[in-house]
Amino acid sequence: MGVLDGKVYGDFGRLGAGARGARSGDGLARRAKGLVKCYLRLGKHKLSALVTYTGAVGFVMGSAYSSDGLVDYEMLGWTSVGTALCAASANCLNQLYEIKRDAVMSRTNARPLPAGRVSKLHALGFAAVTGILGYGILDRKTDRTTASLGLANIALYAGVYTPLKVIHPINTWVGAVVGAIPPLMGWSAANAGDLSHTNAWLLGGALFVWQIPHFHALAALYAKDYTKGGYKMLAQSNPKLNARLGAWMAYTLLPLGPLAVHSHMTSPVFAVRSPTKVHLPALQLARICSPRSCSLMS
Repeated sequence: MGVLDGKVYGDFGRLGAGARGARSGDGLARRAKGLVKCYLRLGKHKLSALVTYTGAVGFVMGSAYSSDGLVDYEMLGWTSVGTALCAASANCLNQLYEIKRDAVMSRTNARPLPAGRVSKLHALGFAAVTGILGYGILDRKTDRTTASLGLANIALYAGVYTPLKVIHPINTWVGAVVGAIPPLMGWSAANAGDLSHTNAWLLGGALFVWQIPHFHALAALYAKDYTKGGYKMLAQSNPKLNARLGAWMAYTLLPLGPLAVHSHMTSPVFAVRSPTKVHLPALQLARICSPRSCSLMS
């Protein structure tokens, strides 16, 4: 029985070691999964995906004006990767700046930094790596103009828009400029850095204008939360003007369809459909800006 006991105990020992190894492996997998989730949230992956999409749209539309008139899908891929990394870097820097304010707002207090799931140094490293990689990819795989726009957008978002949010409501308009740059990056990448065509600016301008009703609606919906965070938004200081500006900018989108057709950017079908596909959603956002609408939803 001694030999048998030794064999049995040895087998159980090996099983125990295997179980501990499995548990250790599971723990590592969980930590890795949690870290990936933190990185996604630091980079605001949903917002970054939208930014990347608008850059890709700019690339595809700009390709029609390139030397061969064709979409270079490899370059489109590199442009999208570079744009996404630059957006993630800017978003992470934004959250580093706003840790204390995010902690007191219900819509942001679960973010990795205020929740204590990652350190400031770790987040800063993530922002640095994504920013350097994003700029490097755009500079190496596209052109210097596109890369410079990506770098400028990081600086504008993290260095101007973010601190301005607690100083003056003009921050909304700076944020709209930030959102208008990615389509220009895409257009630039498709045309070797050439942004001289009017249609490039028409595309960026349309996105700039559309964002004002969007931002003003958000500010109206989350006015109490923004007040907690100490942000200076027009929805707090002048709700009526906030609503009016949202509506005015929504109406500014009305000529978009005819202008796009006149400049040969799209077919006449777009001019017919743009009021319902572009203008109407913007106008609905503008209606949300009104104090009455917000009081009904609160």
